[in-house]
Amino acid sequence: MMGFRDLSAFNEALLAKQGWRLMTEPDSLVATVLKAKYYPNNQLLQTKHSYRASYSWRSIQMASWILKKGCFWFVGDGTKINIWEDRWIHPQGGSIIWTPKPENTSLKKMWFSSPLTITTTTSMTQSFSDWFYYMLNNTNKESMQIITTITYTIWFARNQKVFQHQDIPVQLALPRALKLLHEYHHNINDQRLEPKTSSHPSFASNDKSWSPPPRNCLKLNVDAHLQDDGHWGLGMVLRRDDGRCVGAATRVIKGSNDVGLAETAGLKEALNLIQAMELDEVIVEMDAAVIVNAIHNKIFPRNQWGLLARECSRAFDLNNKLSLKWVSREGNHAAHSLARWAFTEPNKWWSNYFPDCINHHIQKDMAFVT
Repeated sequence: MMGFRDLSAFNEALLAKQGWRLMTEPDSLVATVLKAKYYPNNQLLQTKHSYRASYSWRSIQMASWILKKGCFWFVGDGTKINIWEDRWIHPQGGSIIWTPKPENTSLKKMWFSSPLTITTTTSMTQSFSDWFYYMLNNTNKESMQIITTITYTIWFARNQKVFQHQDIPVQLALPRALKLLHEYHHNINDQRLEPKTSSHPSFASNDKSWSPPPRNCLKLNVDAHLQDDGHWGLGMVLRRDDGRCVGAATRVIKGSNDVGLAETAGLKEALNLIQAMELDEVIVEMDAAVIVNAIHNKIFPRNQWGLLARECSRAFDLNNKLSLKWVSREGNHAAHSLARWAFTEPNKWWSNYFPDCINHHIQKDMAFVT
Protein backbone atom coordinates (compact mmCIF):
# COMPACT_ATOMS: atom_id res chain seq x y z
CA MET A 1 0.00 0.00 0.00
CA MET A 2 2.85 2.39 -0.98
CA GLY A 3 4.30 2.20 2.57
CA PHE A 4 1.68 4.41 4.21
CA ARG A 5 0.74 3.55 7.85
CA ASP A 6 -2.79 2.90 9.10
CA LEU A 7 -3.31 6.46 10.28
CA SER A 8 -6.26 5.55 12.51
CA ALA A 9 -4.30 2.83 14.36
CA PHE A 10 -1.25 5.09 14.51
CA ASN A 11 -3.32 7.88 16.09
CA GLU A 12 -4.87 5.51 18.66
CA ALA A 13 -1.42 4.20 19.58
CA LEU A 14 -0.16 7.75 20.24
CA LEU A 15 -3.24 8.57 22.33
CA ALA A 16 -2.86 5.34 24.30
CA LYS A 17 0.79 6.26 24.90
CA GLN A 18 -0.37 9.56 26.41
CA GLY A 19 -2.78 7.66 28.63
CA TRP A 20 0.04 5.36 29.73
CA ARG A 21 2.15 8.37 30.69
CA LEU A 22 -0.73 9.74 32.80
CA MET A 23 -0.86 6.40 34.63
CA THR A 24 2.88 5.90 35.10
CA GLU A 25 3.81 9.55 35.77
CA PRO A 26 0.97 10.74 38.04
CA ASP A 27 3.08 13.56 39.53
CA SER A 28 3.69 15.30 36.20
CA LEU A 29 2.01 18.66 35.65
CA VAL A 30 -0.36 17.48 32.91
CA ALA A 31 -1.34 14.35 34.88
CA THR A 32 -2.02 16.40 38.02
CA VAL A 33 -4.19 18.91 36.12
CA LEU A 34 -6.20 16.27 34.23
CA LYS A 35 -6.75 14.14 37.33
CA ALA A 36 -7.97 17.14 39.34
CA LYS A 37 -10.40 18.05 36.57
CA TYR A 38 -11.68 14.72 35.25
CA TYR A 39 -11.05 11.90 37.75
CA PRO A 40 -10.20 13.26 41.24
CA ASN A 41 -11.59 10.19 43.05
CA ASN A 42 -10.89 7.45 40.46
CA GLN A 43 -8.18 5.94 38.33
CA LEU A 44 -7.71 6.78 34.65
CA LEU A 45 -9.21 3.51 33.43
CA GLN A 46 -12.27 3.96 35.66
CA THR A 47 -13.34 7.31 34.19
CA LYS A 48 -16.65 7.70 32.38
CA HIS A 49 -17.06 9.38 29.00
CA SER A 50 -18.34 12.94 29.12
CA TYR A 51 -19.32 15.06 26.13
CA ARG A 52 -18.56 18.22 28.09
CA ALA A 53 -14.87 17.34 28.39
CA SER A 54 -12.21 18.83 26.14
CA TYR A 55 -11.51 17.27 22.75
CA SER A 56 -8.01 16.14 23.78
CA TRP A 57 -9.28 14.42 26.94
CA ARG A 58 -12.10 12.69 25.06
CA SER A 59 -9.55 11.47 22.54
CA ILE A 60 -7.38 9.94 25.26
CA GLN A 61 -10.48 8.29 26.72
CA MET A 62 -11.45 6.84 23.34
CA ALA A 63 -8.04 5.09 23.17
CA SER A 64 -8.20 3.77 26.72
CA TRP A 65 -9.57 0.45 25.44
CA ILE A 66 -6.04 -0.39 24.27
CA LEU A 67 -4.69 0.03 27.81
CA LYS A 68 -7.57 -1.95 29.27
CA LYS A 69 -6.89 -4.79 26.87
CA GLY A 70 -3.18 -5.04 27.59
CA CYS A 71 -2.93 -4.02 31.28
CA PHE A 72 -3.74 -5.81 34.51
CA TRP A 73 -3.14 -5.00 38.16
CA PHE A 74 -0.40 -6.43 40.35
CA VAL A 75 -2.26 -6.96 43.61
CA GLY A 76 -0.74 -5.34 46.68
CA ASP A 77 -3.07 -4.36 49.51
CA GLY A 78 -5.98 -4.16 47.05
CA THR A 79 -7.19 -0.72 48.17
CA LYS A 80 -7.17 0.77 44.65
CA ILE A 81 -8.66 -2.20 42.82
CA ASN A 82 -12.31 -2.51 41.82
CA ILE A 83 -12.75 -6.26 42.18
CA TRP A 84 -15.62 -6.45 39.69
CA GLU A 85 -14.41 -4.13 36.92
CA ASP A 86 -10.60 -3.95 37.04
CA ARG A 87 -8.34 -6.58 35.44
CA TRP A 88 -6.44 -8.01 38.42
CA ILE A 89 -6.26 -11.69 37.42
CA HIS A 90 -3.27 -12.61 35.24
CA PRO A 91 -4.27 -12.93 31.56
CA GLN A 92 -2.99 -16.52 31.51
CA GLY A 93 -5.66 -17.31 34.10
CA GLY A 94 -8.39 -16.00 31.87
CA SER A 95 -8.72 -12.54 33.46
CA ILE A 96 -12.26 -13.35 34.57
CA ILE A 97 -13.97 -13.66 37.94
CA TRP A 98 -15.89 -16.87 38.34
CA THR A 99 -18.35 -15.43 40.89
CA PRO A 100 -20.84 -13.16 39.10
CA LYS A 101 -21.36 -9.62 40.35
CA PRO A 102 -24.68 -9.23 42.20
CA GLU A 103 -27.12 -7.46 39.92
CA ASN A 104 -29.17 -5.78 42.64
CA THR A 105 -28.04 -5.00 46.16
CA SER A 106 -30.25 -3.35 48.76
CA LEU A 107 -27.52 -1.45 50.59
CA LYS A 108 -28.34 1.96 49.12
CA LYS A 109 -32.05 1.39 49.63
CA MET A 110 -31.36 0.40 53.24
CA TRP A 111 -29.45 3.60 53.96
CA PHE A 112 -31.70 6.00 52.09
CA SER A 113 -34.85 4.51 53.68
CA SER A 114 -33.48 5.20 57.15
CA PRO A 115 -34.24 8.29 59.25
CA LEU A 116 -30.76 9.62 58.42
CA THR A 117 -30.18 12.57 56.14
CA ILE A 118 -27.71 11.03 53.67
CA THR A 119 -25.56 13.51 51.76
CA THR A 120 -22.87 12.71 49.21
CA THR A 121 -20.32 15.35 48.30
CA THR A 122 -17.10 15.42 46.35
CA SER A 123 -15.24 15.96 49.63
CA MET A 124 -16.16 12.49 50.79
CA THR A 125 -14.38 9.43 49.45
CA GLN A 126 -16.04 6.36 48.00
CA SER A 127 -14.88 4.05 50.79
CA PHE A 128 -17.44 3.08 53.43
CA SER A 129 -14.79 3.18 56.16
CA ASP A 130 -13.87 6.73 55.15
CA TRP A 131 -17.56 7.73 55.09
CA PHE A 132 -18.07 6.14 58.51
CA TYR A 133 -15.11 8.07 59.90
CA TYR A 134 -16.43 11.27 58.30
CA MET A 135 -19.86 10.77 59.93
CA LEU A 136 -18.24 9.92 63.25
CA ASN A 137 -16.67 13.36 63.32
CA ASN A 138 -19.46 15.35 61.68
CA THR A 139 -22.76 14.08 63.07
CA ASN A 140 -24.54 13.81 66.41
CA LYS A 141 -24.79 10.90 68.83
CA GLU A 142 -28.31 9.90 67.78
CA SER A 143 -27.32 9.61 64.11
CA MET A 144 -24.25 7.54 64.95
CA GLN A 145 -26.43 5.15 66.94
CA ILE A 146 -28.64 4.69 63.87
CA ILE A 147 -25.59 4.22 61.60
CA THR A 148 -23.99 1.56 63.81
CA THR A 149 -27.29 -0.29 64.25
CA ILE A 150 -27.97 -0.35 60.49
CA THR A 151 -24.38 -1.46 59.85
CA TYR A 152 -24.82 -4.36 62.27
CA THR A 153 -28.16 -5.28 60.64
CA ILE A 154 -26.56 -5.31 57.17
CA TRP A 155 -23.77 -7.53 58.49
CA PHE A 156 -26.34 -9.88 60.07
CA ALA A 157 -28.38 -10.00 56.82
CA ARG A 158 -25.19 -10.74 54.88
CA ASN A 159 -24.43 -13.70 57.16
CA GLN A 160 -27.98 -14.99 56.77
CA LYS A 161 -27.57 -14.83 52.98
CA VAL A 162 -24.11 -16.45 52.88
CA PHE A 163 -24.53 -19.18 55.49
CA GLN A 164 -28.29 -19.77 55.67
CA HIS A 165 -29.25 -18.82 52.08
CA GLN A 166 -31.99 -16.55 53.47
CA ASP A 167 -32.80 -13.15 52.01
CA ILE A 168 -33.95 -10.44 54.41
CA PRO A 169 -35.74 -7.68 52.45
CA VAL A 170 -35.15 -4.03 53.29
CA GLN A 171 -38.76 -3.51 54.41
CA LEU A 172 -38.10 -6.03 57.20
CA ALA A 173 -34.42 -5.33 57.92
CA LEU A 174 -34.78 -1.60 58.55
CA PRO A 175 -37.65 -1.83 61.09
CA ARG A 176 -35.71 -4.60 62.87
CA ALA A 177 -32.69 -2.30 63.13
CA LEU A 178 -34.76 0.54 64.56
CA LYS A 179 -36.52 -1.82 66.95
CA LEU A 180 -33.13 -3.07 68.14
CA LEU A 181 -32.06 0.52 68.75
CA HIS A 182 -35.28 1.18 70.66
CA GLU A 183 -34.60 -1.80 72.94
CA TYR A 184 -31.06 -0.55 73.48
CA HIS A 185 -32.35 2.84 74.59
CA HIS A 186 -34.64 1.21 77.13
CA ASN A 187 -31.87 -1.01 78.51
CA ILE A 188 -29.34 1.79 78.72
CA ASN A 189 -31.87 3.86 80.63
CA ASP A 190 -32.00 1.17 83.31
CA GLN A 191 -28.23 1.17 83.75
CA ARG A 192 -26.90 4.68 83.56
CA LEU A 193 -29.41 7.33 82.50
CA GLU A 194 -31.08 7.91 85.84
CA PRO A 195 -32.34 11.49 86.13
CA LYS A 196 -31.51 13.90 88.86
CA THR A 197 -33.74 13.89 91.92
CA SER A 198 -36.69 16.27 91.64
CA SER A 199 -37.56 18.71 94.36
CA HIS A 200 -41.29 18.01 93.92
CA PRO A 201 -42.72 16.56 97.17
CA SER A 202 -44.59 13.77 95.37
CA PHE A 203 -41.44 12.46 93.63
CA ALA A 204 -40.99 8.99 95.15
CA SER A 205 -37.51 7.66 95.84
CA ASN A 206 -38.12 4.10 94.57
CA ASP A 207 -37.29 3.97 90.82
CA LYS A 208 -36.37 0.28 90.50
CA SER A 209 -39.92 -1.11 90.70
CA TRP A 210 -43.45 0.20 90.59
CA SER A 211 -44.38 2.02 93.78
CA PRO A 212 -47.78 3.42 94.79
CA PRO A 213 -48.29 7.18 94.78
CA PRO A 214 -48.89 9.17 97.98
CA ARG A 215 -52.37 9.16 99.50
CA ASN A 216 -55.04 11.01 97.48
CA CYS A 217 -52.73 11.00 94.46
CA LEU A 218 -52.84 9.00 91.21
CA LYS A 219 -50.01 7.51 89.19
CA LEU A 220 -50.11 7.19 85.38
CA ASN A 221 -47.52 4.91 83.77
CA VAL A 222 -46.90 5.32 80.03
CA ASP A 223 -44.67 3.60 77.46
CA ALA A 224 -44.23 3.19 73.68
CA HIS A 225 -43.41 0.14 71.54
CA LEU A 226 -42.25 -0.03 67.91
CA GLN A 227 -43.98 -2.36 65.45
CA ASP A 228 -42.17 -3.76 62.40
CA ASP A 229 -44.33 -1.68 60.03
CA GLY A 230 -43.13 1.58 61.61
CA HIS A 231 -46.20 2.25 63.78
CA TRP A 232 -45.93 2.92 67.50
CA GLY A 233 -48.17 1.43 70.16
CA LEU A 234 -48.74 3.44 73.35
CA GLY A 235 -49.85 2.00 76.66
CA MET A 236 -51.14 3.94 79.69
CA VAL A 237 -52.08 2.53 83.11
CA LEU A 238 -53.68 4.78 85.76
CA ARG A 239 -53.74 3.59 89.40
CA ARG A 240 -54.70 4.81 92.87
CA ASP A 241 -52.51 4.82 95.97
CA ASP A 242 -53.84 1.37 96.97
CA GLY A 243 -52.98 -0.09 93.55
CA ARG A 244 -56.59 -0.23 92.33
CA CYS A 245 -57.28 0.57 88.71
CA VAL A 246 -58.72 3.89 87.58
CA GLY A 247 -58.32 3.02 83.91
CA ALA A 248 -56.04 1.85 81.14
CA ALA A 249 -55.72 2.96 77.51
CA THR A 250 -54.00 2.08 74.26
CA ARG A 251 -53.15 4.30 71.32
CA VAL A 252 -51.55 3.61 67.93
CA ILE A 253 -49.71 6.42 66.15
CA LYS A 254 -48.37 6.34 62.63
CA GLY A 255 -44.99 6.48 61.10
CA SER A 256 -42.04 7.62 63.16
CA ASN A 257 -38.69 5.89 63.41
CA ASP A 258 -37.56 8.36 66.08
CA VAL A 259 -37.61 6.62 69.46
CA GLY A 260 -37.51 9.91 71.35
CA LEU A 261 -40.43 11.29 69.36
CA ALA A 262 -42.55 8.20 70.04
CA GLU A 263 -41.82 8.30 73.79
CA THR A 264 -42.62 12.01 73.91
CA ALA A 265 -45.83 11.40 71.96
CA GLY A 266 -46.76 8.87 74.64
CA LEU A 267 -46.21 11.52 77.31
CA LYS A 268 -48.34 13.98 75.34
CA GLU A 269 -51.15 11.40 75.11
CA ALA A 270 -50.89 10.84 78.86
CA LEU A 271 -51.27 14.57 79.52
CA ASN A 272 -54.25 14.69 77.14
CA LEU A 273 -55.85 11.82 79.09
CA ILE A 274 -55.31 13.64 82.39
CA GLN A 275 -56.90 16.79 80.96
CA ALA A 276 -59.84 14.91 79.44
CA MET A 277 -60.58 13.16 82.74
CA GLU A 278 -60.11 16.44 84.67
CA LEU A 279 -57.76 14.76 87.13
CA ASP A 280 -56.17 16.78 89.88
CA GLU A 281 -52.98 15.39 91.43
CA VAL A 282 -51.14 12.90 89.20
CA ILE A 283 -47.61 11.53 88.92
CA VAL A 284 -46.72 10.59 85.33
CA GLU A 285 -44.11 7.84 85.22
CA MET A 286 -42.10 6.66 82.20
CA ASP A 287 -38.84 4.79 81.52
CA ALA A 288 -37.47 7.21 78.88
CA ALA A 289 -34.83 8.95 81.00
CA VAL A 290 -33.71 11.25 78.18
CA ILE A 291 -37.20 12.76 77.96
CA VAL A 292 -37.54 13.07 81.74
CA ASN A 293 -34.13 14.72 82.04
CA ALA A 294 -34.91 17.20 79.25
CA ILE A 295 -38.13 18.32 80.96
CA HIS A 296 -36.59 18.48 84.45
CA ASN A 297 -33.55 20.45 83.28
CA LYS A 298 -35.43 22.59 80.71
CA ILE A 299 -32.88 21.65 78.05
CA PHE A 300 -34.55 20.56 74.81
CA PRO A 301 -32.80 19.41 71.62
CA ARG A 302 -33.63 21.16 68.37
CA ASN A 303 -35.54 18.29 66.83
CA GLN A 304 -39.11 17.01 66.69
CA TRP A 305 -39.21 15.32 70.07
CA GLY A 306 -37.47 18.31 71.64
CA LEU A 307 -40.25 20.62 70.45
CA LEU A 308 -42.93 18.23 71.72
CA ALA A 309 -41.13 17.82 75.06
CA ARG A 310 -41.05 21.60 75.44
CA GLU A 311 -44.82 21.64 74.92
CA CYS A 312 -45.28 18.91 77.54
CA SER A 313 -43.06 20.85 79.94
CA ARG A 314 -45.47 23.80 79.81
CA ALA A 315 -48.27 21.54 81.08
CA PHE A 316 -46.23 20.66 84.17
CA ASP A 317 -45.34 24.33 84.69
CA LEU A 318 -49.00 25.38 84.58
CA ASN A 319 -50.12 22.73 87.10
CA ASN A 320 -47.90 22.22 90.12
CA LYS A 321 -49.96 19.19 91.12
CA LEU A 322 -48.61 17.32 88.09
CA SER A 323 -45.15 15.76 88.30
CA LEU A 324 -42.99 13.63 86.02
CA LYS A 325 -40.88 10.74 87.28
CA TRP A 326 -38.45 8.30 85.70
CA VAL A 327 -38.71 4.61 86.54
CA SER A 328 -36.72 1.61 85.29
CA ARG A 329 -38.19 -0.85 82.81
CA GLU A 330 -38.90 -3.23 85.73
CA GLY A 331 -41.15 -0.61 87.27
CA ASN A 332 -42.94 0.08 83.99
CA HIS A 333 -43.69 -3.46 82.80
CA ALA A 334 -47.48 -3.00 82.88
CA ALA A 335 -47.42 0.03 80.55
CA HIS A 336 -44.80 -1.59 78.30
CA SER A 337 -46.87 -4.78 77.87
CA LEU A 338 -49.98 -2.73 77.19
CA ALA A 339 -48.06 -0.76 74.52
CA ARG A 340 -47.25 -4.06 72.80
CA TRP A 341 -50.92 -5.09 73.12
CA ALA A 342 -52.02 -1.83 71.50
CA PHE A 343 -51.75 -3.37 68.03
CA THR A 344 -54.23 -6.08 69.04
CA GLU A 345 -56.72 -3.68 70.63
CA PRO A 346 -55.83 -0.19 69.38
CA ASN A 347 -57.27 3.04 70.80
CA LYS A 348 -59.23 1.33 73.56
CA TRP A 349 -60.15 2.47 77.09
CA TRP A 350 -60.66 0.15 80.07
CA SER A 351 -62.50 1.87 82.93
CA ASN A 352 -61.90 0.72 86.54
CA TYR A 353 -60.36 -2.62 85.54
CA PHE A 354 -57.08 -3.85 84.12
CA PRO A 355 -56.85 -5.58 80.70
CA ASP A 356 -56.16 -9.30 80.97
CA CYS A 357 -52.87 -8.90 79.06
CA ILE A 358 -51.23 -7.04 81.98
CA ASN A 359 -52.81 -8.77 84.99
CA HIS A 360 -49.68 -10.77 85.82
CA HIS A 361 -47.63 -7.54 85.91
CA ILE A 362 -50.24 -5.88 88.13
CA GLN A 363 -50.03 -8.79 90.57
CA LYS A 364 -46.28 -8.37 90.82
CA ASP A 365 -46.65 -4.62 91.34
CA MET A 366 -49.17 -5.18 94.13
CA ALA A 367 -46.42 -6.79 96.18
CA PHE A 368 -45.04 -3.29 96.72
CA VAL A 369 -48.36 -1.90 98.00
CA THR A 370 -48.50 -1.80 101.81
